[in-house]
Amino acid sequence: MNLKHLNSVIAINKSNVNARYLGESESTTIYGTPSTFSNTLNLSFKSGSYFSLLDNLLNKQVVVLGSEIAQELFPDGNAIGKKN
Repeated sequence: MNLKHLNSVIAINKSNVNARYLGESESTTIYGTPSTFSNTLNLSFKSGSYFSLLDNLLNKQVVVLGSEIAQELFPDGNAIGKKN
């Protein structure tokens, strides 16, 4: 196996859950990733941002939502800063 072009490896933890906000609940898959995940894959976001190393160090409960689950749980269109 030739890995000379491999730049990085990222650990990901995957789990199926029921995501809930107020009275809404949706079955979805979550992926636990390090704060470097979005930079490694060069991701961009419609709104908000990816979580930071400081979020990790402070054990903050943060989440990055895909557009479908965000629309289901937050039909008003704004999930940023919401707490359950």
